[in-house]
Amino acid sequence: MERLRPFAQRLRTACGALDVPVSEALCISGGRYWSYCCPDERCCAPTGTYWRCRAPR
Repeated sequence: MERLRPFAQRLRTACGALDVPVSEALCISGGRYWSYCCPDERCCAPTGTYWRCRAPR
């Protein structure tokens, strides 16, 4: 997750320069997700948040 943080930040900056706001950027891996935008550990734990992916119907 941390190795992709610089890329996520560059992508958000580039989108902002084009007047395309990015309100959230997530890293999803191993059944968990992490926010690159939320600094609050009460809602976005450093260990990630469990996410159960379901196959489309």
